[in-house]
Amino acid sequence: MPQGEPLRLLKRSFRYTFSRAIASIEQERLRAGSYATKTGALSPLQAQIDLALAPNRGLPNALLRIDLAGLRKAGYEIPGNHKSWAELWHAGT
Repeated sequence: MPQGEPLRLLKRSFRYTFSRAIASIEQERLRAGSYATKTGALSPLQAQIDLALAPNRGLPNALLRIDLAGLRKAGYEIPGNHKSWAELWHAGT
């Protein structure tokens, strides 16, 4: 999707993380303040560079696909512009 495309048109986003965090994310959802990206084809090193991930945390070894269309259908409002949609998840539970 071209840069500048309205966020409401995105059907999915991605979260680069660690395999050890997946069970926690599945049970407790993403933490407030978590971010996702519309780019899902980055190598671990490129994700670290392009997404400005903390250099001391190691390279991500897992990629989660987030179904934005499904979240919208379930009634979640998906914020954009540097807001975390994970904050809405926590506020709504």
